[in-house]
Order: sequence, then structure tokens, then C-alpha cells
Amino acid sequence: VTTFLDNINENDYLKQPIFSVYIKEKDKNDYAGEYLFGDIDHSKFEGELTWVPLSTPKFWEINLDGVSLNVEGVGKEQMEISGPAILDTGTTLIVMDEKQATEFHRGIPSAEKSEIYGWILPTNTDQLIPGNISFAIGGAEFSVPVKNLVREPVKGLDGWSFSAVTSGASNFIIIGDVFFRSNYITFDRGNARVGIAPSKH
Repeated sequence: VTTFLDNINENDYLKQPIFSVYIKEKDKNDYAGEYLFGDIDHSKFEGELTWVPLSTPKFWEINLDGVSLNVEGVGKEQMEISGPAILDTGTTLIVMDEKQATEFHRGIPSAEKSEIYGWILPTNTDQLIPGNISFAIGGAEFSVPVKNLVREPVKGLDGWSFSAVTSGASNFIIIGDVFFRSNYITFDRGNARVGIAPSKH
């Protein structure tokens, strides 16, 4: 399948066959980020990009080496989560298989699996466990604040919100916008790789 990126690159509209994604919370002017085709905006991230080879270029698939919970004043707890993962701007959540999602929520106090709503968290989870979730990719670690795991409130369940990590039937982990809101990512079609760095906000 020929993609939009392939088309505009083949017609020489781009300096190089890449696109970069920067996502943030909406500001007062409704600015919530940007897609930049053909270039990298170094003002949008900290340090240098970590370049990670694609295991399956067609799907932007990489290898996720591990996930850990880092709690302020307590330390790091490693989760038994790793394997192939797809970076997907079209997915809002992080989607894992049932075993991985259960392992992920094991470290979140009071997280529950509802038969009706799926995985839910106390709305004040970021106060219960101040810190972040780290994703080990390409020899580096990239963080997502715990507060970003808490989504919209569950109607009829006061004090509970939907979790940004859910389970689905798949052979790979889908890493969606929850991760992108904290990390700048460049998709490099020409070199079959992605570059990742902590975003500036």
C-alpha cells in the first residue's frame, strides 16, 4: 500500500522521507501539537533523538525492551512486559495483551478490571503514586507521567477514571498518543528507523 508519506516523497515535496510528531495538551489557543513532514524540529525535544531500527518497517514496529514504574521517594519496580510494539498516532491508548495489561496494572494501587468498563483507576492515582512509567526502547528510557494514565471519569462510579492502558487481542503492543504526549518521535522511512526523545512542553 502506498502511503501519503510515500506519495509526497516520490514527488519530491520533501527534503527527506521523514515526518515528525509533536503532541501536547491543548493550550489557550487550542494548539495541541503538529506533524512536520520532511524535517525535525529540534526545539520541540530535549537532548538528542535515540534512533531505533524498525523490525517491521511496514507497520513502524520496534522492540519494547521493558516497562517500569518509578515512584518518587520509593524507587523503580520492573514489570514483566516486553516484545514487539507498534508506534501508532492513530491510537489514543496503549494496548497490550491481557497478560501484559494485568501485569501493568498490578503496580497501580487500587487499579481494577471491570467487566463493564475494562481497566479503571482511582481518579487521584497521580497523588497515590507520584512518578512515571518508563518504557525501555533502543537502550534508552522514555517516560510517561502517571497522571497521564488517568483518562475521563467513569460515569456512575465516583472517584474512578478509565485507564490509558487497556487490553486487546494482538500479537504486539500498540503505543498510542499517551506516549506521544510526552515524547517527540521522528519516523524515518528512508532508513527504516524511528527517533525518540523527551518532548519539551
